[in-house]
Amino acid sequence: EDAIARYGRDRVAVVIGTSTSGISEGERAIEYARAEGKLPTGFDMRKQELGSAGEALARYLNVEGPALSVSTACSSGAHALAMARRLIQSGIVDAVVAGGADSLCRLTVNGFHALSAYATGICNPFSRNRDGTMIGEGAALFLMESRESEVALYGTGASTDAHSMTAPEPSGTGVEHAIRQALGDAGLTTAQVDYVHLHGTGTLHNDPVESDVVSRLFGIDIPSSSSKGQLGHTLGAAGAMGAAHCWLSAHSSNPDRYLPPHIWDGAAEPGMLSEALVPVGMKLGAHAKGMFLSNAIAFGGNNVALVLGRAA
Repeated sequence: EDAIARYGRDRVAVVIGTSTSGISEGERAIEYARAEGKLPTGFDMRKQELGSAGEALARYLNVEGPALSVSTACSSGAHALAMARRLIQSGIVDAVVAGGADSLCRLTVNGFHALSAYATGICNPFSRNRDGTMIGEGAALFLMESRESEVALYGTGASTDAHSMTAPEPSGTGVEHAIRQALGDAGLTTAQVDYVHLHGTGTLHNDPVESDVVSRLFGIDIPSSSSKGQLGHTLGAAGAMGAAHCWLSAHSSNPDRYLPPHIWDGAAEPGMLSEALVPVGMKLGAHAKGMFLSNAIAFGGNNVALVLGRAA
């Protein structure tokens, strides 16, 4: 309401990243149809359209700017934030409600099982005992505005290495390109980044590639963590939730400057990040400015990096 009052309804946009949208609604409808021979009363196919997320939120908020949905698998939420920033920079709008949202559905759980990428227990990123990811659900939304705020999105970068539909390019070239692009956009060097929020899915292939890229660019001591040990992989929401961890770390509501902890079994694998993984209670150094990088690495080699930090 404050943004509408400041800018007008037509100057507020919505950009939402999602990979499942309302597919669970379709799954339930199919079950009903198989049992009853017809779709349930009131079922609307638009509920499971990927584009419905942005439209539905815009209608709920009663805003009249562009309403967009982004679906690039696990980088969707990060892409949404980057797109929102571009909408503001271009002058098309003055504010954007942006982020990602995904709900649990059988399609994704069965898909990860089929790929042998689903953990038998708890997701254990960067551990030598990791055996896959676990699916979570959630949402993270931001109100991005043209006016200055306490925490800013300084830079964005994206790449598509197209190496495989499901595995990252082994050398991490695409991931590195996205990170370098984001740093260049933010006007920062690697030495000016204080913390990296890792995509860290706990899968056999993703973790080594990301570990190699982060170590190569920032050194083996850069404080890093993945939140998937606590939250699971929230798919289309993951990129926005990673940005939210960085935002919360940078904001004044965290006066002690605690960093997001990395929850795992502590069983390091040689050659991967281990000493840099943030333990519970670790704080940002007193002299650190508070610049954070968040990675999102998706199927199809779709990579996004975001740089957030406290406004100067």
